[in-house]
Amino acid sequence: MNVHRWRKLKATDNITFELMTKIQSLQRRLIEKTEEVRRKEDEVTGKEKELKKIQTMMKRLPAVEEEKMITVYEESLGQKRKQVLNMKDELRSSKEQLEEYQ
Repeated sequence: MNVHRWRKLKATDNITFELMTKIQSLQRRLIEKTEEVRRKEDEVTGKEKELKKIQTMMKRLPAVEEEKMITVYEESLGQKRKQVLNMKDELRSSKEQLEEYQ
């Protein structure tokens, strides 16, 4: 910007000079605000990505009902293991009795 030109304009047409300076200040503010908006948009997109990651992680986690079912299945699995061990013991004792009779 030619400084001397603006001095001449200020001396000759003060209203136009004031309007020009106002336009320049508004343009600076507009540039600052657009940069601020761009930063905020980048921040929002980052937060949206984080939200999507968290949502996919939450989908992978079992729900409350599924957790209850898991505990029920674990309990029944423990009972079945005990039954299998008891049946193995019975089978072993039956084999021993069979061998005695032969």
